[in-house]
Amino acid sequence: MAESSPLLLVQPMEHTPVGNVVAQHFVRWMPHYLGEKATLHRPSNAGGMDAIVWAARSGPPDRTLVLMSQLWLGRLEALPAARVWVPLQIVLQGSWCLMAPEARHLPDFAALQAWLRTVGRPVRLGLPFNFGFPELWMQAMSRKTGLTWQASTYGTARQTVQALAAGKVDLVLDRCGDSSQYLGNPQERERSGYAGVQVLAQVGAPTPLAAATFAQWQLPPLPLGWMAWFASESMPEERREAVGKALYAILLRPDTQALIAAQQQQPVRMSPSESQSFVRRAQVQSESLRNWLERSADPLRELNSRIP
Repeated sequence: MAESSPLLLVQPMEHTPVGNVVAQHFVRWMPHYLGEKATLHRPSNAGGMDAIVWAARSGPPDRTLVLMSQLWLGRLEALPAARVWVPLQIVLQGSWCLMAPEARHLPDFAALQAWLRTVGRPVRLGLPFNFGFPELWMQAMSRKTGLTWQASTYGTARQTVQALAAGKVDLVLDRCGDSSQYLGNPQERERSGYAGVQVLAQVGAPTPLAAATFAQWQLPPLPLGWMAWFASESMPEERREAVGKALYAILLRPDTQALIAAQQQQPVRMSPSESQSFVRRAQVQSESLRNWLERSADPLRELNSRIP
């Protein structure tokens, strides 16, 4: 490849608007810190698993970065290509929010349990993805309530919240940052019907949406969401180190930290080595929790002991 060929940044997360914002910001500053051209790979932008498959099959190993979340890592076993992805730099962490119709008076878990038992059918839960920790959480809630739960997935936070306001689902578990741009905007709430939605509890740093925590609501816990840049294991180690340093320098910029906070996400300042350790621990934790939940008769006690 010619030295003038740009670094390709792939953003596969089609249901997460913040992904594009973050990716475009890093594309802008990579030339300044790495001394190379960079571009967001438009054909695969927000293309979901297809984008990751493209990056694995066709992306030049020494020039391709992929922005992934903990949810996507759980799906990489289905990847046709054998390329292994190595975490380089954590970018942000995010909160989870549990939402319900505002017409329901639900001050605590006991009230929630009582209401769900009156619906006379499986509990309908709106999710951004029906895999990873949201799926585990739904399984834990099914055991905790003694009720059958069914998941419905939606393309965007707007669609998920609209489904809740329209009565198509009973509850929504979604990322607070994605939903807050609608729920936290009074004009948007009034115009689009979101005034009929309430946030019951959240996991993570306080947002404008809710004050109560999952622990206060006696709900199964969830780990914070996160996003990180990954590179191919085929990228030479010296090259990965140089790219990681550039990513870290961009992350520490005040405008990067402000941009992440403006998206209702939590900025982080982990170094590349700290980021790699964090992601690997999260991968092990996710797999062990899944295996444990499948065989345990009492998941909630163990879930609470394993997730902060």
